Amino acid sequence: RLLSKMRILKNPQNTRDKVEEQLKLFRAGNKLYDKSYVMQILNVVLTLVQLLFYFLVPYFIYRSFRLEGASVLLMTAASAYVYAISSLIPLPGGSGAAEGSFYLLFTLFFTAATLSSGMLLWRIITYYLCFVGGLIAMSVVKKKNTSEKKAVRSSRKDQDAA
Repeated sequence: RLLSKMRILKNPQNTRDKVEEQLKLFRAGNKLYDKSYVMQILNVVLTLVQLLFYFLVPYFIYRSFRLEGASVLLMTAASAYVYAISSLIPLPGGSGAAEGSFYLLFTLFFTAATLSSGMLLWRIITYYLCFVGGLIAMSVVKKKNTSEKKAVRSSRKDQDAA
């Protein structure tokens, strides 16, 4: 109501209907998910694999600088700490906290000459590359939804004409 009075929201009833429809879809999806233990286990496994790859990025950057001696397990744990610390700060991408904690924790592994470059590569791979990938995925989904809506509209017009 406040948004419609401020003339930010033009059709509050239409918006309310859309939100309620999305909430119904969300609830229905949750009910299906609750019943599917296979889907839950698959979700947990895929999330663990995703996090493992995410946590291994600093190790592969470390190795790309031809550095040796650091344990993959210790570097993975350090990366998990960086992730946890940056998740505590409610900023997009944990800006500042991620870089600071990376710098502090990975001085144990990287040389002084490679630490800044390693941090820059790590941030590009773990944040900016994901951001760009998300933008590309969203544009593909938007194009697909737009073409589907056009197809539905044209079929409705054809049915109305008939």
